[in-house]
Amino acid sequence: MFWALYKTGSRGPWIATATAIGILAVAAEPRIRKRIFAGVALAGLLLVCRPGILETLVNMYLATMDTNSMMGSSFEYRPVLFHTVTKTLNSDIMRGFLGFGLESFRDKGLILEMPGIETHRWYTCDSTWILFAYESGYVGLIILGSLLLRPAAMAYRSFRRLSKPDRHFSLIVLSSLVSFY
Repeated sequence: MFWALYKTGSRGPWIATATAIGILAVAAEPRIRKRIFAGVALAGLLLVCRPGILETLVNMYLATMDTNSMMGSSFEYRPVLFHTVTKTLNSDIMRGFLGFGLESFRDKGLILEMPGIETHRWYTCDSTWILFAYESGYVGLIILGSLLLRPAAMAYRSFRRLSKPDRHFSLIVLSSLVSFY
């Protein structure tokens, strides 16, 4: 898993994995915590033995914080995208309720104003949640959220309700769903 995360060169899988590990580390039994600790220790050992991997990860983090780099501007893009989509949806009450229609973002696009980048129309959206809000409005976003949160709530309830040996699967499902969201 560590190797697959490293090879993606993307920040999202790292955040999702850290989220899942955090949920499991807090809510799991001591036996599973020991396995998590062993996995984290092995990953740490790999970073010590292969310093180039650690250097790559540190550089990825530093590039994220540098607004002049491609990764940094990508990091800046998401809040601008969120603000622009909410501003666009709030400007017309019917668009706010119903959005612009499915698959409309690729056809219509959205003009984003980002510092250091020439203002132009963007036809890609890096956030499924924001994309769905744009295409289906707040009503569609609430429906999507309800549909996706229902299985997570069911997994959480079954984790709380089942006896210790039987609830591991519910915890794994819950941590996977939260990471996915």
